[in-house]
Amino acid sequence: GKLFLLLVKVRKNKHYAHQKIDSSSLSILGKMNPKTLFQWFLHKVSNYNLFLIGEDDYDDDDDEPQDPAIVLKYQKYKTRLYVLLFTVSVYILFYTTLMKAESSTVTVSDITLVKFNELYSKHKETLSCPCSKISMPYKTFVSNTINLHPVCKSIFVNQSWIEALYLLNASQYGVWDFRTTASSQFALLSDFCSISQDTIFQIENDVGNNDFVTTYLLNDTQIEFEVNSTTESFKNSASARIIMFLNYLRTTVRENYLVSALNTNLITGISSNSKYTLRVAAFPVYYKSASGDIVLCNQGNPTSAATLNPLLNGSVILERIREFESMPNSTIVSGFFAACTPLKALLQSTLDCLYEIECLQLLSDYFPPLNHMGVNWTDVLLTSKQQNLSVNDYFNNLFIEDWLPQINYSKYFDECHPSVCTYTTTDRADISYTIALFISLYGGLVIILRLSTSFLVNVSLKFKHRPRNTSVHFGNLFRYTKKNFRRKYNLYSIFSVSQRSIIILLLFNSLSTQTVTVTIINPSLNTYKNLQMLYSATLNCPCSTKTISYRSFVSLSPVLHQVCSSGFITDDWVALLKRSTAKEPPNDWRNRAVSQFQLLSDFCELADKTINDSVDRFLKKFFIASTVFNEIDFNTQLNVSFILPEIPESNSTMLTCVCATNPHCQGSNVIYTPELVGGMYHLYVIPSSIRGCLNSDSLLLSTLQCLYADSDCFPILLSYLSKDYGTDDLKISLHNISPLINDPTRSRFPPNTLVSTIFKEMMVEQWNASWPYKNFYESCAPIHCTYSEKIRTKTIAGIILALMSVIGGLVVSLRLITPYLVRFFYYLWEKINKRQQNQQQD
Repeated sequence: GKLFLLLVKVRKNKHYAHQKIDSSSLSILGKMNPKTLFQWFLHKVSNYNLFLIGEDDYDDDDDEPQDPAIVLKYQKYKTRLYVLLFTVSVYILFYTTLMKAESSTVTVSDITLVKFNELYSKHKETLSCPCSKISMPYKTFVSNTINLHPVCKSIFVNQSWIEALYLLNASQYGVWDFRTTASSQFALLSDFCSISQDTIFQIENDVGNNDFVTTYLLNDTQIEFEVNSTTESFKNSASARIIMFLNYLRTTVRENYLVSALNTNLITGISSNSKYTLRVAAFPVYYKSASGDIVLCNQGNPTSAATLNPLLNGSVILERIREFESMPNSTIVSGFFAACTPLKALLQSTLDCLYEIECLQLLSDYFPPLNHMGVNWTDVLLTSKQQNLSVNDYFNNLFIEDWLPQINYSKYFDECHPSVCTYTTTDRADISYTIALFISLYGGLVIILRLSTSFLVNVSLKFKHRPRNTSVHFGNLFRYTKKNFRRKYNLYSIFSVSQRSIIILLLFNSLSTQTVTVTIINPSLNTYKNLQMLYSATLNCPCSTKTISYRSFVSLSPVLHQVCSSGFITDDWVALLKRSTAKEPPNDWRNRAVSQFQLLSDFCELADKTINDSVDRFLKKFFIASTVFNEIDFNTQLNVSFILPEIPESNSTMLTCVCATNPHCQGSNVIYTPELVGGMYHLYVIPSSIRGCLNSDSLLLSTLQCLYADSDCFPILLSYLSKDYGTDDLKISLHNISPLINDPTRSRFPPNTLVSTIFKEMMVEQWNASWPYKNFYESCAPIHCTYSEKIRTKTIAGIILALMSVIGGLVVSLRLITPYLVRFFYYLWEKINKRQQNQQQD
């Protein structure tokens, strides 16, 4: 009741203050000059009073001033303090409400493709849609359109074309003449196309059967990138195998000095000088370098433009045929080359002739069977957007012109089948919410400020004007003023109830909790690790870069077998072996050692190139990470291994056999002494060194045991190499050739390991792979991290605002409802009284 009277009093005072300005005063304002207006404004401000009271409201308490002038002065003090506190409170309220940003997690169910696209366009940074099926084959939503180079579908790789180019006496024309190798080159081209088509078919199957693992639904751009990356990875892997095969084939042909049946690197002939004697003669093909030196085919890789000459093959002498230079008046076959083997010639060719009608007509003139094929040359001309590339380039790319994956995103969406999507929103309060909050708090704010203002002013003034000789302490004065204040406003009857109510509200607001999503902007690595330890179950940190190149956080520094960095593969060692060859017998190890160590050197170079290419291709791949992996999962993902091409194996057979009938024959390598002992050569058997039919067989079946420092045979080998031939005229000394060191801590290959086993491992001792987690995190570069935690629903400031809002709402509600309740109760009271009176009269 007293509190209600207080509210009525406040309202009456405010109404009384506003009555001071009437319509006549407003009309006078328009007639004032600026100076007068300013003075009028100062007067109004200085006399502004929100604490006016009626005549019957003066308290007769002796402690309260009774003089109206003093009362008015106190009221102005209260008004100014009230206005100041009210202004500061409103400013703080608006500022904290408008500036405070709150994040919330929104969950959307019944996800369709249209709804996902709509959500992604608005919330792509924080949108997360877990897949109900996280693994699916690529072939369920990916198909491919593959266009090959037109030569692989043309008549030029048909058997009829190849047979039309075949000549029985092709080897008699000379290495520079296209008729010598034309049929063989197109036969190889046909084989290359067949290999490419088979490889492409296998790649398509491998990609289609490969599982696409996706924990969360990806958008169409991410899916396209992932599909292209996977396809490109399989293509590069297949291309690497082909490059490895070609490099190995070239090395094998060169170091084993395999002879072409077309007389392109060695011309053989049989002559007879008696009735019972046949002599086989071999004449190596050579070419003259720019410096005038004569270089054989096993010493270089010469090529020249393929030509056609009208001279008959019988008119060209042998000495001219074996010279690597075209005849005068020859016509060039554009885009084709001549080389020591048809393989080398084809790999260098660009196939320009097959794009030109004049060149095809030239071929028909020199190959008459082509005229019987009934082909219109205009109809078979090649047209391609990939011209001026060599066959080697085409083959390395599997003759692919276009590989176009078609992605059916709707099928992928159906396979993923997300049931819900979540996203995080961060919003600030708008003006309408702030105004609504201010209105709800206004009533409570006014009451609290009026009460607190009056209390503070009264306390300060009583303290200022207390008698100087009083013995009353300030604490007693404070308690007395407080008592008077409460008595004046008659709050005794409701204080205990209000106190309990406030305590209940405080407990309710302070003890209630809720789960909220917390967002950390641009978290550092240390911050992420701390969050991972505390909130691993709900932590989510989307990567700003979801496709990360392995090169940005992975380093690989492979170390090869020590023989590849030793003196045994240097030109000096090979030169020493050349000076140490023995003329008799031919099976002496020194006669084959040059080719074997040259082959070892080539294989080291081939292994180094293959490894570097493989590492480079791997580092060009992309690591897909939609969110930050924790360190354990990251290390698991990166624990990769390389699958590299292997050197073909050689099968072992019995030691005594003939290479002409069994190409896998093998025996021990021996060194013969010049002296005959009992009519026989004295020989030294080299431990673990095998002699095969080919130099490559001999090397692969042997070990490097004799080249180690702790081996007894290494000094024996050196003694044989220098025994009869010396090294004084060489640029190097045997003492500069250091043996290999057997160190199990640094090498995983013991000395008795077969060279073929080392080659299968690409001669790699250690990969020295490292992938620092810090580099991955910096490459991922999460813009924010979110996690869920339970917190108090409201802070102290929030509790105070809630209490003020409740009080303000109650004040407004009660002021509206109370008059009607009073009327209603008064109506009931009158009705009851009237009924009682009627009953008494009856």
